Amino acid sequence: MTTADSGVAAGLVMLGDGRVVQIRPIVAGDADGLVDLHRALFAAVRYLRFQSPKPQLRPAEAAYLAAADGTDRVALVATTVEDGDARIVADARVEPTATGDGEVALLVRDDLQGLGLGRRLLTLLIHAGACRGQRRLLLYVLAENEAMLTLASQFDADPIGSNGDVALLAIVVKQVVPGPVSRRHRQLTSSSLG
Repeated sequence: MTTADSGVAAGLVMLGDGRVVQIRPIVAGDADGLVDLHRALFAAVRYLRFQSPKPQLRPAEAAYLAAADGTDRVALVATTVEDGDARIVADARVEPTATGDGEVALLVRDDLQGLGLGRRLLTLLIHAGACRGQRRLLLYVLAENEAMLTLASQFDADPIGSNGDVALLAIVVKQVVPGPVSRRHRQLTSSSLG
């Protein structure tokens, strides 16, 4: 499944500890799963994502987040099967800005942080940004969010602003050159994402 113009296909990814997750474009039916994801997070993780206390994700907020169309608003979820049910364990998205850039938000469940999932999701968001013609992806990151600052640095994110509490970082997106799709590109965007 590939979402409209996002350029991102569903696929399986093996994490650093051997667990396997499926990464796929979000669908409207994922709203309840987003609420469950937020409920399962430590308060500190929610704070780092929303940059303020966020005790719960309201159903209306979850419905808005799950309604990303894959064209203007790209959102991916990672799921894994637990107790016989598929559960959302990560949410990654890029929203358009007035300047034509994309603004990134990334959330990975506490127990899956540090296993390569955030890196894989950010890689896919960068690819989606390239497919949409965005020149930069912007990340607003709390100065205390060392994990996200480290992840962004792995993508050569440049600091372009700060108010002392929040750093504004920019990842330059290399544009996709139209032309024949190579076999390797098909492999990277097919179900063999791992």
